[in-house]
Amino acid sequence: MIIALRGILIGAAIGLAILYAQIKTGFIKLDEEAYYMDRAAVQITAWEVLFICLTTFVICMMVLLIPSYIVKKIQPVKAIHFR
Repeated sequence: MIIALRGILIGAAIGLAILYAQIKTGFIKLDEEAYYMDRAAVQITAWEVLFICLTTFVICMMVLLIPSYIVKKIQPVKAIHFR
């Protein structure tokens, strides 16, 4: 859980930094003839960032907890016993 939280927080921070840099500098350029704008337009919405982070955390926890719940049901004696 700690690794997942750390990864989500670091990923969100890097993503938000890139978006903020694009808003301030416009370093991602577009072909104005094809897109009718000279740089990529971005918008940071707090609830979308939180939703993505929470959804990612829930999926990570399910991936970690479901197998351990299944393994918990296996009795060691039956797992060791060979037929």
